[in-house]
Amino acid sequence: MSRLLAPPFLAQTSAADRCNRNLPLLVDAANLSGADLRGLDLRGLDLRDANLNDVDLRGADLRGISGVTEQEVRAVAKVDQDTKFR
Repeated sequence: MSRLLAPPFLAQTSAADRCNRNLPLLVDAANLSGADLRGLDLRGLDLRDANLNDVDLRGADLRGISGVTEQEVRAVAKVDQDTKFR
């Protein structure tokens, strides 16, 4: 099974940079199931209705995300002690 990788602009920019560059911050209704997002800076993203089943978020920075709670993310995604929620 191939794994979905994050688009290069997500790996190279923070949410603030994306906002300054008018890149999309909304991941509403995206199917991220099985995506490998380890260690990415995902601060400030709107993850409302995004499919996070089995997403690998170990070490990712999720501070300031909206649309889902920390508990909802922990229930369906792979997280570890390095995943930042606050």
